[in-house]
Amino acid sequence: MIKTFSAYCEKLKAEGKIADYVVDSCGTEAEAQINQVRNFISKGYDAIVINTNSSTALVDVCEEAMERGIPVCGFDNEVASENVYNVNISQVEFGELQMKYVCEGIGGKGNIIIVRGTAGTPVDNGRWEGYQNILAQYPDVNVVTTVTGDWDDATTQTELTNAFNAFKGTEINGIVGCTGGAGAIEAIKNAGLNPQDFYLAGDMGNLLAQLIVEEGLHAIGTNSPPYGACAATDICLAALNGENPPMYTTIPCTYFTSENAADYYVEGAGDSFFCGWTDENNTWGLKVEDVIPDK
Repeated sequence: MIKTFSAYCEKLKAEGKIADYVVDSCGTEAEAQINQVRNFISKGYDAIVINTNSSTALVDVCEEAMERGIPVCGFDNEVASENVYNVNISQVEFGELQMKYVCEGIGGKGNIIIVRGTAGTPVDNGRWEGYQNILAQYPDVNVVTTVTGDWDDATTQTELTNAFNAFKGTEINGIVGCTGGAGAIEAIKNAGLNPQDFYLAGDMGNLLAQLIVEEGLHAIGTNSPPYGACAATDICLAALNGENPPMYTTIPCTYFTSENAADYYVEGAGDSFFCGWTDENNTWGLKVEDVIPDK
């Protein structure tokens, strides 16, 4: 996400549309991010795009920036305010796509495990709502257990390993929310099971695309895309140019499945590369080499 944003801003600089840009990260603490925004305000930045640590805790400081004439646009994890710009996919749709793929794949009947992301975040809450929307349509799909993987493969592997041990003897047919996929695959193999017997739903990343191709998996990868930062930048620029953009903009929820994952795999890009780094129309005019020049 940071590399995609930086590549786009370099393009905007070359075109004379911005003078410069700054990227800053502060970990997962909301208070630290609040202080970041206050620092940006005091330094006189013209616009701020933000992936919030808390959709609610950042409201006051983001609204303050807006009141000072500094456009703020949230993306991915939004700012919970109608007075702040936001760009996002529908996280509910994200969850629905994942759960529907798995439920249909197992024939509408069987046992599944859900792996949630980081508890309390708007992204995780939205996806959870999407899961429940689809599960309501499949009464014969049983959720054996729900674990928290924090969108981390190592954590996911540990949690799934514990789940397989706890429910030994119970046939598991699918796993929803398995992030990059590597942790889930290792947990399945360590339990003496065959990953090809499962239907899986994870993130639309390079790692999952590679695993689908190499392991012959039944899987879907859905995406809260890195280009959300680019879309948020466009909203801020439109606001600065007096174009009165909408306060909320929905961008497509992209995905691949086993049928077309090979088309999205970028060899040499690394496991953490999100192959949905830009949309089908390449709206932001970037190349893979722009985003990851050291590929």
